[in-house]
Formats: sequence, C-alpha cells, structure tokens
Amino acid sequence: ETEAGTYLWDNADRPVEVGDSFTLFVELTDGRRFQSTPELVPENVPVKDVYFELTDEEVVNEIGNPVIDRFIDIFVDIDVPDTDAPVFLRWETENIYLFIEAAIRDTSCGLPNIPRTCFVYDVFTQPKEVVTFDGSDKEKGLIEGIWIGRKPFDSTFNQRNIFSIYQHSFSGTSHQYWRDVAVVQEQSGRAFDTPPAPVRGNMVNVDEPGEIVLGHFQAVNVDTIRYDIWRQDLAPAQVPPYCFPRWFDPCTFYPPCLNCILIPNSTYIRPSFLQ
Repeated sequence: ETEAGTYLWDNADRPVEVGDSFTLFVELTDGRRFQSTPELVPENVPVKDVYFELTDEEVVNEIGNPVIDRFIDIFVDIDVPDTDAPVFLRWETENIYLFIEAAIRDTSCGLPNIPRTCFVYDVFTQPKEVVTFDGSDKEKGLIEGIWIGRKPFDSTFNQRNIFSIYQHSFSGTSHQYWRDVAVVQEQSGRAFDTPPAPVRGNMVNVDEPGEIVLGHFQAVNVDTIRYDIWRQDLAPAQVPPYCFPRWFDPCTFYPPCLNCILIPNSTYIRPSFLQ
C-alpha cells in the first residue's frame, strides 16, 4: 500500500497484463480479514480526441438578478472497440495553469524585477458529478462529445492552461459501484441534510460475510492525455484581465502579480510532465 487506498504491484518480474485477475486481501492488526471479489484488468481504450467549447449560462446571483456566467467545457471522443466484452469508463480531470508575475518596467517603482512562474493546481476543474460511460448498451465505433470537465472562464486563461485527463477502463462491477456513488452524491443535498446511506463495494469480511464493509477494489487501465489551452485559442473571446496596475498607478499591483506563490495551491516546482 503506497498511500491510503492505493496499492502498487511490486513484482518487476511479472508485469501486469490485460486479462489478469486480481484479488485484494487485507489483514488488520486485530486479526480481521477482508477480501475483494476478483477484478479483471481490461483493455485500454484510448482517447480519440479532446476539445473545448465556450459556454454561456444564465444564473441568478446572490441578490436575485440574472447574470451570464461563462465556462470552458472539456469534451472527449472515444473509439469503442468491436469486442465481445463491453467497455466501462470513468474520467477524472485536473488542471494546472501557469501564472507569470508582472514585470516592473517603470524604474521609478524600484529595481526591475525578474518575473517568476508559478504552477497553480486548480481544484475547481474536476466535476462534482461522477462521469462514467456504460458501453453495454452503446454501439461500437466513434462516440463523440462526452463531457468530462468544466472550468470558469476567468483571468487564469491569460496564460497557459494544461488539462490532465485520466480515462479509466474498468470492470462492470466497478462501473456499478461508481454509478451508486453518483446516485448517493446527487441525493446528498445540503450539508445539514440527513447523510445518505453508505455505498457498499466488493470487499467482504472473510469470517463474517454479513458485516457491512465499505471500500471497493478495482483493477484499472488508464489512458492519460495532456491538453493545452492557450490565450490565442480563445480568440475572439476577451480573457478577463488581472495583472495590470491598480488605480492607474504603475507601481501598484495585486499582490500575487508580484509574488505568485501567494496564490492558493501554487508552487515554483515545474510538473514532471512539462519538463
């Protein structure tokens, strides 16, 4: 176990192959033993294409007036293989954007600075919904326009945005588990509502099969896609400005514009996939 809920196949002499069957067995310090039902490693279904659309939606603001909110919606196309085994998929979407500090060019403001670059992990891109695909009732071939993520159209698009798209291929049992999670999520309502029933997975107590055990073990084949959106990709839409002098004073900026590490979830460390 490398971290909570994540397990590493630590056997370099025996690589994981499509069609392999895995069962997770856990023994706790108090002697209780838990085991999952077998999970097959499915074939990898690659992403055929990734693209975005600029979407306007009318919403009601906090004072009851209708306003237009603009979003970047991310879509994928997939090519469902013509096989006997149905395809089951789930998507996760992450976003990192580059934030380059403003350059001070007016010498009356002090010494010229060397703008630094921060890499900001945007936590608002992953959909609240569980996005899944059930290929058991779909035709084979090209499936277009599957919505997998959304980000508000804001000033972060002044610079480079990198979307990491993780397409998980897994078993029908795992798909049903995530559909159950989605149903519970949709019914959860407000924070003070009665909590919904927990979602049972495929783990059982070996000695007491009737015990309610939470948690689900799945064998997943993942296709990872990096998708860039640059400012010029959004033309003719006007990206909201951010790093410009405040109050028409060439020496006064919003603090993150001169110290980008102030932005939540930011780091100077370049992600490995950008090196």
